[in-house]
Amino acid sequence: MLAVCSDERLIKGARVIFEHVAQLLDARVSVQLWDGSMIPLGRDADSPFYISIRGPGVIASLLRRPSFETLMRLYSLGHIDVNGGDIISFMEVVRKMGRHRQKLGGLNKSVLLRQLWPFLFVAAEKSDIEHEYSDDAIGRIESRRSNKDYVQFHYDISNEFYALFLDPEMLYTCAYFSTPETSLAEAQRDKLEMICRKLRLKEGEKLLDIGCGWGGLICHAAQHYGVQATAVPLNA
Repeated sequence: MLAVCSDERLIKGARVIFEHVAQLLDARVSVQLWDGSMIPLGRDADSPFYISIRGPGVIASLLRRPSFETLMRLYSLGHIDVNGGDIISFMEVVRKMGRHRQKLGGLNKSVLLRQLWPFLFVAAEKSDIEHEYSDDAIGRIESRRSNKDYVQFHYDISNEFYALFLDPEMLYTCAYFSTPETSLAEAQRDKLEMICRKLRLKEGEKLLDIGCGWGGLICHAAQHYGVQATAVPLNA
């Protein structure tokens, strides 16, 4: 079994798979395997954009659970990386490749099976992340997850961490961008204003916000609409 699942055998299998896919997909991107070798996914794959795979466990994970969710998790863990662009560029490439999905129906199943089955014996790539939820992070099965632990894992982190990517009011829900030039802070204020208008808040009314985060909504409602606001954070 060691000879069958050696790294050399897995690299050879991965090359065969991607080269076979390239014949049908003909995309202008490349894939870099964990040994550094580059495989173009099309005849005109001269773009500096390529996707690198950290190890054979990436293919193993996708084989066991082939889903967009798995792909994004592998990316977030650093097991798949995007080079020559950002995640937005990556998703645009995936979208364009999706137009040619019908071509993938011509894949030789026997070739895929012969090259993929050794990956079934490969473990998932190890994670170097220090802060990671050890239980059912996806929450696919509610009964298997402790909601209290899940909330604490996500929110019991320093404000300095959230300040790295949130607006000054520390709002972490979606924002309302009226123009491409709208800043994050402006978009979040516009969202708060839209919520208050849709609620038709009037001075003296009471507003209860459960799961209030840092209280951006109740502060805005109290300051600009004169309501009596009460907030309850999830980790209260």
